[in-house]
Amino acid sequence: MQSLDMPSQLDAAELSAYIPHSGPMVLLDRVVRWDSNSILCTTGSHRNPNNPLRVGGHLSSTQTIEYTAQAVSLHSALKTITTLTPLEGISELKGIETAYLAVIRDFELVEVNLEEFKDELLEVSAHIYLTGPRMLQYNVMSRIGALVVSKGLISLVVQG
Repeated sequence: MQSLDMPSQLDAAELSAYIPHSGPMVLLDRVVRWDSNSILCTTGSHRNPNNPLRVGGHLSSTQTIEYTAQAVSLHSALKTITTLTPLEGISELKGIETAYLAVIRDFELVEVNLEEFKDELLEVSAHIYLTGPRMLQYNVMSRIGALVVSKGLISLVVQG
């Protein structure tokens, strides 16, 4: 498979062009690395007192599901614009116009308040688990240091 030239790392300004969010809802700060099967992102947005996911001033591990969903969205966009082969189930080469978060399942969460980790970055990773016609399924994980905060499966349904 050939690829178009894309950087292997992106900062917050660059990655925000590939996800459907803007402003403070762009939760990821950096793509550390990515390839056709996986992505690793980092962020310090869990430390932001104005993080839009805070409830009662706290950011629980449940909110890491949104962080992992953004990593999945970002990876699927990067994957489709860099390949010279159409996504399975789509007849022509083009980027994903719409992707729907279809299924979130088998999530394991360690209940912590993320804002307590003031000195550490949140790492978010996604690895393709299964592909099918107009569908991508990812194993996702978020961690702070050695603590795995959440892990599970996220499925996207794609329209080209």
